[in-house]
Amino acid sequence: MRAWFRGVLANDNGQQAAWDWIRNDWQWLEDTVGGDMEFATYITVTANIFHTADRLAEFKAFFEPKIPTPGLTREIKMDISIIESRVSLVEDEKQAVNTAIEKAIK
Repeated sequence: MRAWFRGVLANDNGQQAAWDWIRNDWQWLEDTVGGDMEFATYITVTANIFHTADRLAEFKAFFEPKIPTPGLTREIKMDISIIESRVSLVEDEKQAVNTAIEKAIK
């Protein structure tokens, strides 16, 4: 199921549906696989796809209230940091990339 979720989340056309699903059905997911050692990897799978400031804000809004949940604390904190780093990298390098592309297509 996690592979399915990741595949849909990674697809621009399916990302919103997958993100909505995990948020809307989080309780079901927790009840179904919450005791599994890999449950927290759903959080990491999500973080590995997200790279925009908007998605970072949504990720924080959904997962920060779950930080006190045993077994999720470390994963959530680390994954917030990962998305923050990616957002920062995109912002920091945006101008250089745009300049290089402009030079290449002239």
